[in-house]
Amino acid sequence: MAQIKGTSIVTNTEKNISLNEFILIISEIIENAEFQKLEYYSQHLNTSRLQHSINVAYYTYKMSKSLELDYISATKGALLHDFFLYNWQDKNHNFTEHKYMHPIAALENSKKYFEVNEIMEDCILNHMWPVTHTRPKTAEGHIVQLADKYSASIEMSSQSYRFLKGKTLRLFAAITK
Repeated sequence: MAQIKGTSIVTNTEKNISLNEFILIISEIIENAEFQKLEYYSQHLNTSRLQHSINVAYYTYKMSKSLELDYISATKGALLHDFFLYNWQDKNHNFTEHKYMHPIAALENSKKYFEVNEIMEDCILNHMWPVTHTRPKTAEGHIVQLADKYSASIEMSSQSYRFLKGKTLRLFAAITK
């Protein structure tokens, strides 16, 4: 299984129990053959859509559990938030349309393969706020949209760092001559 990026998992008992619970919550979805196809779609540079979804689900799990929300529904909604099976980066796709349409496609796919409750639906449909104008209606929905932005930032910045690392050192060397 993919590991959670941007997180160091400490192996003490409490962390292991938490990680085991997280894996138990997501296992039905992760084991679904149709959902596993997300591994073949890029989400943010070198991060697959499957990895991104796991990252968002993990951060959602941690935040919603600590706030004593419905962390099970929130975690599942987070995992399913980008469950659409097309390449949005393809030149034939319009990003403006995509940002509004992919939550609907993700919800349709989610309902086709899994039982989806109202909280999960809110998490899936409204995770693009404030890029789109539909605000989440639940606290769990707000957590998912925050976790999505946080995950994307980590996924993009870690790759930007690797890209810029050599260039920055050369620039620094040129400046200090």
